[in-house]
Amino acid sequence: MQSVPFCAFNTGVYTNNECGLESLTFHPDYTAGTKQIYCYLTVSNTEQHVVRFTETIVNGNYVATGAPETIISGIPSHGQNHNGGGLAIAPDQNGNGRFLYWSCGNNGNDVSVGEKLNTTTLAAKVSRANLDGSVPTDGLNVTGYIWAFGYRNPFTMTTNPFTKKIWVNVSVKATNRFFVPTAGSYAGDRYYENYGDPGDATLRAKQIIPILKYRTGGTDTFTISTATRSGSTVTFTTHRSQRSAQGRKNNDRQNVRCVLQRHCVRTN
Repeated sequence: MQSVPFCAFNTGVYTNNECGLESLTFHPDYTAGTKQIYCYLTVSNTEQHVVRFTETIVNGNYVATGAPETIISGIPSHGQNHNGGGLAIAPDQNGNGRFLYWSCGNNGNDVSVGEKLNTTTLAAKVSRANLDGSVPTDGLNVTGYIWAFGYRNPFTMTTNPFTKKIWVNVSVKATNRFFVPTAGSYAGDRYYENYGDPGDATLRAKQIIPILKYRTGGTDTFTISTATRSGSTVTFTTHRSQRSAQGRKNNDRQNVRCVLQRHCVRTN
């Protein structure tokens, strides 16, 4: 542990409720020399930022070179809960380039900004930018930074090491769910994220279902239908039929890959 802090947030960090320093991620070329670190934080009771630090070494300590650079501003917050907090760097859905993705929740359960394909706010969205904070010009974003809709409380995200696609972890009530969004897709917000039918043809065409869910309390039981091994990797396929709160019957199917029997990850 070094004796001096790495950085200081000169804009301040607003820490009420679920606000604060939400997450951070490293530039993909960090180990090769691009010493940049991106942070997602709440700066007031109305706004969140994505900022970027550049690292250097001073007197043997790793420190930021000056104040953070704000590259994304205007991400909404109500200064309470469901701010979001997911931050990742990944290619686009076609495997091209490197982009900065972040998720913002619906800013509280009483806010319905995620119910429809709302393009007036970054709340309840997964958004995408170039690594310098500019808007991509490849035509995959819906408008501005907006990339995908309908996220109630997407509190974290990561990049799948096998597929390089982003996974967004969304908090519901009894369970948390992982989505793999694509450009313009709709995750259902708090209304339909449990496989529910939104009752609208446009939303139904864009709706994606979670690829994995886990309980925040209690247990779930699945039946392993197949197991295959290739070298040190074992892939299990589990299957369960269930009925959602909206009455639609669905097949909850999951493929889980276990490497050397030490850890398991969902691979599709």
